[in-house]
Amino acid sequence: MLDTAIGPVTNVLNDMTFQMNVTHIGRHNKFRYNSYETVFVASNNTGYTLQYLRAYGIRVSCHVRQRDAYNRLYADVFLE
Repeated sequence: MLDTAIGPVTNVLNDMTFQMNVTHIGRHNKFRYNSYETVFVASNNTGYTLQYLRAYGIRVSCHVRQRDAYNRLYADVFLE
């Protein structure tokens, strides 16, 4: 099972990368997460652009696959 990080989108860096405020984590998580994380989107399953998610402060659920070489979370993104 993948780790889960949940929270609102706070900043959009480019078409595939955003920053989020991690407000909740899954009980099954194996790793710790900072209160603010940078996420590289593996797949966007929200139906919205990242700019839309940030503009309205929408909470997302990130199913973390791994950390990349830049210490970003590589994750599948879903609406919370």
